[in-house]
This record gives sequence, structure tokens and C-alpha cells, in this order.
Amino acid sequence: MPTANLRTRLVELEAAIVEQKGVLAALERDKIAVQQELDDTATFPILTLPVEITTEIFTWCLPTIQELRRDHRLFGSEDEELGPGTLQAPLSLASCCRAWRAIALATPHLWTTFPLFLEADSGDLDSDSDESDVGDLDVDGTAKPKREHLTKFIDRWLGRAAQRPLTFVFSIAAPGPQHNYRGPACTSLHHVKDLMKRYALQLEHFDLTASFRNAYSLVNSEVKFPLLQRVVLAGFPDDEYYIPDPIDLFPTGAPQFRELFLRDTDMIQVYPIALSCYYFPFDQLTRFEGRIDELLLFGRGSNLIEVKCYFDPGEADFEDSEKITLLNLRSLTLSSPDSDATSFLLGQLTLPALLSLHLSGADPTDPISIGSLLKRSNPPLRSLSVRVDHDQFDPWDHCFAAVGPTLETLEIHSASSSFMNHVLSSSHPALPQLKSLTLLDCPGVNYENLTAFLYRRSTSSALAKLQYFRLIHSPGTLVDENLFHIHGDDVNRTVSDHAHELGRHGMNIHIGSKTKTLISIGST
Repeated sequence: MPTANLRTRLVELEAAIVEQKGVLAALERDKIAVQQELDDTATFPILTLPVEITTEIFTWCLPTIQELRRDHRLFGSEDEELGPGTLQAPLSLASCCRAWRAIALATPHLWTTFPLFLEADSGDLDSDSDESDVGDLDVDGTAKPKREHLTKFIDRWLGRAAQRPLTFVFSIAAPGPQHNYRGPACTSLHHVKDLMKRYALQLEHFDLTASFRNAYSLVNSEVKFPLLQRVVLAGFPDDEYYIPDPIDLFPTGAPQFRELFLRDTDMIQVYPIALSCYYFPFDQLTRFEGRIDELLLFGRGSNLIEVKCYFDPGEADFEDSEKITLLNLRSLTLSSPDSDATSFLLGQLTLPALLSLHLSGADPTDPISIGSLLKRSNPPLRSLSVRVDHDQFDPWDHCFAAVGPTLETLEIHSASSSFMNHVLSSSHPALPQLKSLTLLDCPGVNYENLTAFLYRRSTSSALAKLQYFRLIHSPGTLVDENLFHIHGDDVNRTVSDHAHELGRHGMNIHIGSKTKTLISIGST
């Protein structure tokens, strides 16, 4: 084709391209206009839910207390003064759209929990001077406004909770790169003490992780907390040689104070923190969880209902200790470094209302001490968890006989094969009310005897039906390597086949290791 014709053709193509680009641009503009109109007029299905349902969904989106302790990335770009950050509920919900924001702001429950991280050394924290008015507020390392910006943010947050009871989750740690934190931080307790004072009438739950000096500065105040019910403390020493005097928890009054939890921290502890590090109105407590090294909790906690404790008396002398009767204690979960400590504590107690007894530790549980407790207390025990590690069944037989008429849940740790054969034997006196059986780390389980036991407990009219069975064995155990049949059934079946047959009778079964499930039938 001649050159002149080629040039003409090229001009025509360029003109066509320009024309098509114009058409495409017009289509793009039309698309944007239609999308805008759709956004303005369309009703999205999720926005058609009743407000009550949306509110309920929002409450399930809130981070748990455990999550707030691990990750303080709650604050974000709602307030430009606070700088950028990762939003979590409820701020993430309020930033989605106008409809959700209106619902979130009108739901006080979403704003009743407030976490705060304080990064400071002990010198700063012990000071009540007003120099902290220009203290740092470090958000994601990008902004450090004055303290009043954080104050406004907190007041705005808690104001949305209206007059609902509040939960404070405070963490105080020394500055350093080991704290992977993105959220508000300040360098004085003066501001936090003022915060607790202003909201003392609403504070219901208080969760504090702090050194002893800083904890003392916060809780040993003249403020009254009329609604305070639950306190969670994770204390750690300020230095290797500092052993604190007992901290008086809320000395001026917390009449509703009922629950105390002493939580272990993931920080390096050079001195184990026990109940003896705190002083509080023992007779108000109904629930306690933590480490104890003396008997004061039981001696003065006359209204205790539930106790979960690690008892380590060390070299304490309890020779003159008096026997203790707790009329209201219904649940006792006890762990200790050795069986002697467990036996001693059980020997001091009489618990006539006990419904649940869970014992654990490095050593096997002494059946004689348990038997003495049961004989002395004669409780209507319904749940029992013990570590046996014994071939001798006779001492435990007396324990099981003592609770046989009432026991519904039994958990056995580390039983030998001969021990388990006694438990599963058809000649063994039955636990007539047993509804749940758990075997943990029990080597050498005879699956034929076990299956026969489960069939008996699922079909006998004289016994309560066993509803839940759980077996946690060592990794690598093969449960389906043998075939066997049960009396009255001529067909050889695997353990899995028998388990599914039992499941059809209504039994919930879980068999596996700690990391792998081999058989799971029903709800366990």
C-alpha cells in the first residue's frame, strides 16, 4: 500500500480510538452515577435487620478481657489527635456506616469496658505531680499529644456507656521494645487515679496488671466503690529483692466485692505472688482463684462458694493449725507441688456442701486423704477429678463407694491398666448416677472391656445412662487395630464401629490425643 494511503489509514484509526475513548468515558460516568444512585436508594439486607438483632450481633463482636490483656490495639482514627491505629469493636462498628454508627452509639453496653496501657518506670508512676499534664500519649509511635486529649477521649467513650456498670482493664509495664503495644500510653498514675475516682460509682469489674508499688498506688485509695464486685490482679515485684508488704485492697469500702482472681503474668517473676501479698475483707468473698501459701483464705472466708487455687506452703509451719469447716463451699479445684501439700490441706477442711472436687498436681492424689475428707464431710459430691497413678484399687474403691449415690461426673488421670480394669469391671460396684466419664493419659486401656462397660451404661435400666465419654490417650495409639464383639453380638467390630453404635443410643463420645481427634460422636 502506498505511503500516502498508510498515513491516511493511521489518521482514521487514531480518530476512531479517540471516539471510542469518549464513548468509554461516557459509560464510566454513567456507571458512577448509577452506582451513586444505587448507594443512595438501595437497602442492603444487613441493614434491614431489626435494631435489636444488630445490637445483639455487635455485643458478640467485642474483644474478650483476655484479648484486651494481650493486644491493646483498640483505639484508632476516630479521633485525629490519637493518630492512626487498628480499630477493634466497638470503634470498628461505629466507623462502618452511618446506620451502624447510630446503633453503636445508642448501645451503652458496647462502651462499658475500657482498656488502658501505661508505659512508665516506677519513678514516674509513684509521682502525683501535675507535670504529667504534658505527658506523652504514644499511639503507634506517630503522635504524642497532651494528656487532656486522652482525657477527652476516655470521657467521650465512657459517656456513651451512660450509667451502666463499667469494667476497667489496666496494664502497667516498664517501657521497652519487649512490649508490642499500639494504643494510648501515658507516664503518670495521677491521671489514672483521677479516672478511677471520677467513675468509682460505676466501676463493677477491675482488671489490673502492675508491679506492687504501682498497684498499691491505685487500689490503696480513699475512694469508695459501691458497685465493685470482681477484681483481677496480676502483680509482679518491682525488683529481685523487693518483697512487698500486703496491699490493702480498697480499704475505704467495696461492699459488693465478691470475686478475687490472682492471675499469673507472662512477665519474668523473680518472686511468686500469692494471696498473702494482699489484704481484703475475706468474709465478703464468694469466689477466689490464685496462688495461696497459707490457710488464711479458708480460715476467714466463711462465705466462699468456689475456690481454684495452687497451694504451695513452702516451709511454713502449720503444726498448730485449727480444723476449718466451710458450710458454703461447693467447688474446690486444688493443685499443689506435691501430694503432701494436698493431703495436708484436705486434712484441715470439712466441706459438707461440696459438689465438685478437682485435684491435680505433679504427684498422684492420696486416696486416704480424700476418703477421710468425704467421710468427715459427707457431701453430696457430684463431680470428682483425680490423678491416681496407682495399681492398687482398694483405697480408691472406698472413695468411690462414699460418693457413689450422688456422683455424676468422674475424671481420672494417669490410671494404670489394672486400675482401669477394676473401674470397668462388671463386678465392680456401680456408680448408679454416673453420667460423664473422662479418662486422661491412661496407658494400656483394654478397649474390649471399655466398650462392654459403655454398652452396659447405655442400656441398663438400673443405672443412669452414661451421656458423655471422653478418652485422651498418648499420641500414636491405634484404637482400631483389633476387632472384637460384645456379648450378644456375633459380629466383630472396630472401636469406631462400636462408638457409632453407642452414639445411636444417645451417647456422646470423644476419643483421641491432646492434638488429634480420632473419634468424635455427638457433642462432647
